[in-house]
Amino acid sequence: MQKFFWPAVIAAVVSIVVLQFAQPQGQTGSKAETVYERVLRTGVINCGYVVWNPLVIRDPNTGQFSGMTYEIVEALAREIGVKVNWVEETGWGAYGVGLQTNRFDLMCQTLWQSGQHTRAALLTTPVSREVVLAWKRQSEKRFNSLAELNDPAVRIAVVEGDVTQKIRSLKFSAATEVALASNADVGQYYLTLNTNKADIMFAGPSTMHDYNKSNPTQGFVPVSETPVRVFNQVLGVKPDEHQFKAMLDSAIDALYSTGELPAIIKKYHPGFIPLDK
Repeated sequence: MQKFFWPAVIAAVVSIVVLQFAQPQGQTGSKAETVYERVLRTGVINCGYVVWNPLVIRDPNTGQFSGMTYEIVEALAREIGVKVNWVEETGWGAYGVGLQTNRFDLMCQTLWQSGQHTRAALLTTPVSREVVLAWKRQSEKRFNSLAELNDPAVRIAVVEGDVTQKIRSLKFSAATEVALASNADVGQYYLTLNTNKADIMFAGPSTMHDYNKSNPTQGFVPVSETPVRVFNQVLGVKPDEHQFKAMLDSAIDALYSTGELPAIIKKYHPGFIPLDK
């Protein structure tokens, strides 16, 4: 009959427990897979996106995507040698949570490069540049200069947690803020002005060009041709994913050198500007 040497068994168990608790807190036996590693392993970039004409457009009947940013992201994926899966619609102020929780790998909607967005994501090298203007209803007779907007009587529509909110607080701090939910879509943004819940909104000329074309009697006009801001447009990745960002940066530069990326940008309306790379 086999004998058990209980002192030796107990010593072995104690050693295992001590080694387990001796590991640094949060460290496990295997290193978590990075987004970069997962993309290379699966051959797929999972995208979060905001439907915002003409950047990312989704046909409500077919589900087919189109738009400037859609074309840019698909071109980047081809350059890298992977595919794109457009997995989740998000919001300008909500996408950071999706990146942090790995619901998607990339914010596949262009962001205005700003300190505000660095709080939610690691930003890629710019893909283009956009002029941002202040807009009012066509029927609005007030407000013919940006200086008139910094007044408590002026209601400015912004998206919670978005750069539009930061622009209002920095440049028009005296104005009244009308904040939309962080996942508000473009239709809600327009509706805020058309239902007279706000007087002013911030957007690029391309966005308004398409809206005014479809809604000639309820369109918008710029308060002034002087830009509120001029932003580089970037994409966003999870804050600690430097290797994934570096891969995207190199692909963006490569598409500039081939001329493919500037050609995509020039297909769309004035207000989007290719960069000198």
